[in-house]
Amino acid sequence: MSKTFSGGRLFATLLTTLVALSGCQLTPPKETTLNAPDDWSQRKSALLAFDHWRLQGKLSVRRGDRLDSAIINEWNQQGERFAIHVSSSLLGLGATQIEGSPKGIRLSQPDNEPLFSERPQQLLEHALGWSIPIESLPYWVRGVPDVREPNQLTFSVDGELISIEQNGWLVEYSRFKQVGDLSLPEKITLTSEDARVKLAITEWRP
Repeated sequence: MSKTFSGGRLFATLLTTLVALSGCQLTPPKETTLNAPDDWSQRKSALLAFDHWRLQGKLSVRRGDRLDSAIINEWNQQGERFAIHVSSSLLGLGATQIEGSPKGIRLSQPDNEPLFSERPQQLLEHALGWSIPIESLPYWVRGVPDVREPNQLTFSVDGELISIEQNGWLVEYSRFKQVGDLSLPEKITLTSEDARVKLAITEWRP
């Protein structure tokens, strides 16, 4: 005997399916506050102390009608020094290595002479056609503001960091991952007046 649905049951089934498929869209935005949670100072200190790490992930940059993307094969951070290896379609550049220290950054690409500059953002703009605040990124990817610059933080009422406003950029966090005792970002969106950067971190390693 074949089974049939009444109109009411069919409607209820369809509604349930739609809710399941679009649940994230029906979730109301998180309630936010500018007041830091009581444990923020302790969490911030722990994240700042976590200054030797590696990560892998994906990066996309939208600037006007142009959209570029890259795979972060490895970002190796050792205190104030870092080495970032990316593979991308940025202007057909292919593999790119960016090494940085307090003295400046060095950008290396296959079949090209390495470039060095004490002005990181200008070098990235010249070589890639766009730039991001690479000096602040080691802080932002950990979920803390650059300690050298003024900032404004927004938190959820549950104490989770929602965003950082700093240096003309809005840094928004949509997902965190527990790595040992630390809660580290997995998805970050950075927005400035003329650019939007999305960073998805697929792996954190101490």
